[in-house]
Amino acid sequence: MASSKNLVDSSFASFTAASALQDKTVFVDLTDKPAQAQVVRDGYQVPSVKTNPTIIEQFLSGLDTQKPTESPRVINQSITAGIRVGLGTVVDLVLAPKQDVPLGIFSDIHSAVQETSVAALLAKAEQDQLLTKQILKYDRADAIPASEQAAIREKMTALGMPINDADSATSFDKGFNALRTVLAFK
Repeated sequence: MASSKNLVDSSFASFTAASALQDKTVFVDLTDKPAQAQVVRDGYQVPSVKTNPTIIEQFLSGLDTQKPTESPRVINQSITAGIRVGLGTVVDLVLAPKQDVPLGIFSDIHSAVQETSVAALLAKAEQDQLLTKQILKYDRADAIPASEQAAIREKMTALGMPINDADSATSFDKGFNALRTVLAFK
């Protein structure tokens, strides 16, 4: 009798383990072909090129290493950020250096900085680490306690964004959105 009980218990355990594994099914591509990127520029697929590794190594060893002066950022993409897509889905990205991106292309930005570049406001905002931490700490302007808002309002005015909550174009929310936006480009 004890042996049949153990058999039932082990069968139940096997069934439970098997059902747990089924919930986390992972598909693995086992084809012999390597994955190939499909890069498209100006509506045409960019052809892949073959290189000679020995010549490439010689060429690269003769170059001086330089840090890039501008690092472009994604400012728009064809599929909304956060949406899962299948393997092979084409996603068009629009990149631009933050020095060239005016804040006016983003939604709900303080009117005083609409023509200001992301890089210009970011450089000013980064000088105040406490302000940066306060802005990144909250997802929404209305989540900031009144005790912190007063100091942030003064700092926004010093950054060229005078706050007037009676005017929706210059409200605290719009100033907060401008700062959150530029900090995304940090």
